[in-house]
Amino acid sequence: MAGNIASGVRRVVRDVVLAVVAVACLLGGYTVMGSHGVTLDTPKVVDRGIAVARSCEFGGPFGYGEPGWWWACQADVRWDARGPERVEFTSSQLTESDIGREVPVVLHEITNGAGKGTYHVPYRADFEPQPLLGAVLAAPLLLVGFVIVGLFLGRIAKAVKRVRSVER
Repeated sequence: MAGNIASGVRRVVRDVVLAVVAVACLLGGYTVMGSHGVTLDTPKVVDRGIAVARSCEFGGPFGYGEPGWWWACQADVRWDARGPERVEFTSSQLTESDIGREVPVVLHEITNGAGKGTYHVPYRADFEPQPLLGAVLAAPLLLVGFVIVGLFLGRIAKAVKRVRSVER
């Protein structure tokens, strides 16, 4: 009896640890993808400027439109062509260490996924998107996360099958 309880406790602890690892890997992979512009489709620079961050907040794991942990900063930008504008920088393009400092930035025009329009995304000029690097860095994290999720789903399917066979 005590052996069954200890075995059950070990199994629960193992499952909790694996669940935490899976979530951390998946969120880490998505964070790397977002910060390296993996989802961007041939971005084109449409303007350049200087940004001065005014306020920043750190958030996650499900904020700013993507899973992950990010800095989001409100910044005043003096664009070369567009003039002055208040812009929100997400994906840790600016951080609290940039508050009050002048940072060179670029504005990318990005075609949306359906190819039916464009939108603009600001980036630091010294850290522009590198989708290939992001994909290489994110792939192992996502793979580990999805493998663990797959193992959980397989175990759940087996448990459901056992319950159904007992009910018959």
